[in-house]
Formats: sequence, structure tokens, C-alpha cells
Amino acid sequence: MTEKSTFQELELRNKKLEEGYSKCKKTEQAFLESEERCKSLFKNNHSIMLLIDYKNADIVDANPAALSYYSWSHDEITRKKITDINIF
Repeated sequence: MTEKSTFQELELRNKKLEEGYSKCKKTEQAFLESEERCKSLFKNNHSIMLLIDYKNADIVDANPAALSYYSWSHDEITRKKITDINIF
């Protein structure tokens, strides 16, 4: 193997790494934008929305509509379980 072919091989590997990095950055950006859209939909939705940990029934998060409906602060509602507020 000559020095020139080794250099060309390294250039090719470097180009592939740069292309892979570029794809990763685009994917990361798309994920972040999607996450922001989801957060905005949750926060700005007029319907009551609660995020519940299905393993232990803890209320993990609540949107402003839920806080208004239940008349609790975010801290108060996230200290509760869904079974504390929804009795069937």
C-alpha cells in the first residue's frame, strides 16, 4: 500500500464520517423540533391533559387546562395519583 492510497483511504473515511455526522445532526434537529411541537400541543391544548406513570398511577405532568379545572398548582397535582382524583 502506498502513502498516496493510504491518504486517499483516510480522506474517504473522513468524508463518510462527516456525512454520518451531518445525518445525525439533521435527525437530532428534527427530533428537537418534534419534541417542541408536542410540548406546545400539551401546554396550549384547551382539553384537560394529564401524564400518568402507568406503573404507580403518579401524575407526572398536567397542562394548564387541568390545573385550572382542578384548581391546583402544578406542584400540588404532581404530588397526587390519578386514583386520588378519578374515582370510578
